[in-house]
Amino acid sequence: MSVLIRDAVIVSQDEKRRIFKGSIYIEDGIIKEISEKGLAIEADFKISGNGKVVLPGLINTHTHIPMTLFRGYGDDMALEDWL
Repeated sequence: MSVLIRDAVIVSQDEKRRIFKGSIYIEDGIIKEISEKGLAIEADFKISGNGKVVLPGLINTHTHIPMTLFRGYGDDMALEDWL
């Protein structure tokens, strides 16, 4: 399956942190091309990005691993004291 998103404002994560109007071509879930020029590519689905912003996917690194690791360690303590 392929998707073409055209005429969207793209917030890039390249070395210059550019923000530009352009198109994104996705094939089988993988971004194949990002261009400031119009892409003359046929796609199964075409999405108008006009008036929309495309942001990179971000990863939430906020975790509670210490709380999981020490679960039960302070059962006799009030939560505020344990934290």
